[in-house]
Amino acid sequence: MKQINSILLFAILFGTTVVFSGLTLAKGGMYLGKHESDILHLLDILQRLRLGGEFTLIFKRPSEFLRSRRYFGWLILTLVLG
Repeated sequence: MKQINSILLFAILFGTTVVFSGLTLAKGGMYLGKHESDILHLLDILQRLRLGGEFTLIFKRPSEFLRSRRYFGWLILTLVLG
């Protein structure tokens, strides 16, 4: 068996990535389709980390936060105490 030239493999993969990225952007940009909230959540995490934040419960997905028991306890307490 012949060994694969790593530089050639890298060039092919890089070229393919550049071509497909260019085609995506040439169509008018990247469309987010179904996963807008995941993309926005990722951007929020990256922005907070860039500003010096640390991983905490705030970085949970909104759907995970709404499902947690702690949220419902807080919600009920807030509604009862008004």
